[in-house]
Amino acid sequence: MISTPKRRRFQYSLATLFTMITAFGIVCGLFWIHHRVDGRDWMLKLLSERGALTGNVVSEESAPKLPFLWATFGARPIGVIVLADDAFTEEELAEISVLFPESSIQRRTYFDMPGTGMGR
Repeated sequence: MISTPKRRRFQYSLATLFTMITAFGIVCGLFWIHHRVDGRDWMLKLLSERGALTGNVVSEESAPKLPFLWATFGARPIGVIVLADDAFTEEELAEISVLFPESSIQRRTYFDMPGTGMGR
């Protein structure tokens, strides 16, 4: 009787498993950072549509610092965000503060907004 050879399964060591899990985590983290930077771009468009004013920094010394990987993915630091009082809900304000941790967020009435020509 002829014996058939046993089929060998792939065998991985524990170190290989940890390496694969780490690589998967890094890839997921990079996708998450890219998602956050895209969220910042989307929120900047929404801010401009609703009449908010954003101000960039003038000098590099006074520039607010962004996380390194956010800057690598193209996020620009925003120094000041001026919002009209009634244009955003509390949930949206919380989202803005999460997406722009480096910014000073100010809420003003429409008449106090710079550039409206209607100061009190």
